Amino acid sequence: MKKRLLLILIIFNLSFSITNAKNELYEKIDLFGEVLENIKKGMPKEISKKRLVERRGLVYEVNSTIPFTGTATDSLIRGWISERINYKDGILHGVWEEYHNDIKGEVLEHRSTWRNGVLHGVNENYILNISTDKAVLVERKNYKNGVPDGRYE
Repeated sequence: MKKRLLLILIIFNLSFSITNAKNELYEKIDLFGEVLENIKKGMPKEISKKRLVERRGLVYEVNSTIPFTGTATDSLIRGWISERINYKDGILHGVWEEYHNDIKGEVLEHRSTWRNGVLHGVNENYILNISTDKAVLVERKNYKNGVPDGRYE
């Protein structure tokens, strides 16, 4: 009788441990899912420039009342990027890049840095070196609050 009781207690204890471990695993999976959702919410959006509209000086996603924050891209027929623009609260903010596209792909043509809708930082222009198929810097200006500042190369 004592052996049976001991065996029943051992089986009950094992089943309880397995159930508890499963519950802990499910809780960890749920927590991981929540963490992934929060990461996704914090990531900037990247959409086609064609899905944006300008209203009263601010940029919005079509059918939205919230000013757009994220990256807008413009693509050509082959899917190559011709332009990449960053916005924050509907205003240019961050890097704006324009690309020249040829048979071999995208080559950087222009890069400028914006802060709150005003040029602020480096503004660079490039040309394509035909022999190397790479962009070569031909002009660099620094801006501070929309006004040229510092060296001009």
